[in-house]
Amino acid sequence: MFPKRRRGFTTIAAIFLLVILASLGAFIAEISGTHQIGSALDFMGAEAYFAARAGIDWEVPQAINAAVTSATCSDAGTSTNIGVVNNMYVTVVCQITARSGGAIDEGGLKAIYKITSTACNVPVANACPGLASSNNYVERRLTSVVDATSDEQ
Repeated sequence: MFPKRRRGFTTIAAIFLLVILASLGAFIAEISGTHQIGSALDFMGAEAYFAARAGIDWEVPQAINAAVTSATCSDAGTSTNIGVVNNMYVTVVCQITARSGGAIDEGGLKAIYKITSTACNVPVANACPGLASSNNYVERRLTSVVDATSDEQ
């Protein structure tokens, strides 16, 4: 009935179709996984931002009190690990960038502090910045400048 040269054509077509469908399925699975990882990193980035913001909010009163007591910040910068916030490790560095020699000047300025808060999810020795070569590493760094003024003159 059928000529011998047409035998096996449907087998080749079926194998070709299976290969195409398997490739398409693998591509869709890869795109879906990449999308889920990207969403998770976006969420962790937001957590890191708010943890870094908490570090700034924690250090500002410390710096203002340091203007009175001369305790915590230094000219070279004092690093403090404040712990884990929102599953992120937070390291705060407080540095005195200008000082009026202990006396309050005419504008009421006593000192200017540069506060840098860094939050990360993979720290090195519980301090940020951490291990950036990690696949899911997230870090956010915020800097704030605070002038410590006094109402007493």
